[in-house]
Amino acid sequence: PLVALPMELLLNISSNLITTDLGSFRRSCKTIELSLRQDFALEFFTKKQFMLTYPSLKALNDIAEHPYFSKILKNVVIGLDRYKNRISRDIAGSSADENDKSYRFYKGREEQFFLIYSGGARNLLAKAFRNLPALQTVGLRDVNSRGRNRDGHNMPWHSYGAPTIVQETGHQMVMNSTFMNSQAEYPSLAFQILFHALGDAGAKPEIVEVFLRMSMAGLNADGFSMPPHLRPAMEPVLAGLKTVLLAVDGAFLNTHDSDGLHIFQQSRSDKFKRFLQACPNLTHLRLNFQNKSGIDAFLEWFVGCSGWELASKSPCQSQHVLPPEFPHLKTLDFGLADITPVIILLALKRYPTITSMSFWKVIL
Repeated sequence: PLVALPMELLLNISSNLITTDLGSFRRSCKTIELSLRQDFALEFFTKKQFMLTYPSLKALNDIAEHPYFSKILKNVVIGLDRYKNRISRDIAGSSADENDKSYRFYKGREEQFFLIYSGGARNLLAKAFRNLPALQTVGLRDVNSRGRNRDGHNMPWHSYGAPTIVQETGHQMVMNSTFMNSQAEYPSLAFQILFHALGDAGAKPEIVEVFLRMSMAGLNADGFSMPPHLRPAMEPVLAGLKTVLLAVDGAFLNTHDSDGLHIFQQSRSDKFKRFLQACPNLTHLRLNFQNKSGIDAFLEWFVGCSGWELASKSPCQSQHVLPPEFPHLKTLDFGLADITPVIILLALKRYPTITSMSFWKVIL
């Protein structure tokens, strides 16, 4: 019988099964399920991707309530899957089956919209985070990573529930920026929900990763908003971070103008600056600027420069918020930016603990 096989043979058999067959194999016998549990958990439950829909976040909570898997899950990724604004007329169809799929599509779309704007997504995330003792990393991404080789060469890892929606509605979820018909940028909205949930839960992950490849712009000012009533909960989360990898929309960071300082732009830029200032224990910071139109003023602030250091006629702007100290910073990365060499030198001068700097698509 299978249960009499050595562990090495059981693992060899299971490693050659696609995911659905592996599930059937595990359910065939309690002894086999227990024998494979550790390796199964390491493959499928150390890192898992979800999206902001009720079935997906319900699955996250089911894992968080599991006596074994809740202790394994270390990395929670929120995929930016969302329903499209509408179905094209030529896609909607006219048959009963097509109409039924279209109805399920619009029903799911409305439920996702309500879940996000009613606070339900935040509450479900917070509930899950309270019950994940091993949580180390949280993140956002607008692309499905490849490498699920069990189901075929370089197959993608989808957000939990996304393939089911395709089966039920006949339509793929999308991962671009604008949410529904509102002006809200979905990555920033999701980032805000994620951090508010971490604060509610009292969770303290050490790593935050934001990977945006499909979105035209990065996180905007609203994503970094910390209203006074939420600061007491969010500041301990930020203080516990050691690695922060961000994709930022540089346009909102622009505080220079020929007619002087724009108070509105200054207030938006200050949201991000206060966010960084609240992360004093960082050892690794990566800033990829999806839109680099306003980053000169930000970089001047970041390195704590004075006007004469840049041979400028006027001192650096943005003294509303002091630049961060980062006494433990070891690695600093910049991407998608135009940076003058003097800024790099000033960064090394301000943060002398840096041992490594990396640049990706940077023009000097």
